[in-house]
Amino acid sequence: MIEIVHVTVNLLFKVIVNKVYIITQLSELNPSMI
Repeated sequence: MIEIVHVTVNLLFKVIVNKVYIITQLSELNPSMI
């Protein structure tokens, strides 16, 4: 049970980091998007 929670949290963390990275890249390329 603990393993499932750990894997889920790890995946969520990776997704959030990925989205933040993409948003940062987009804002650097085109600040008017935000």
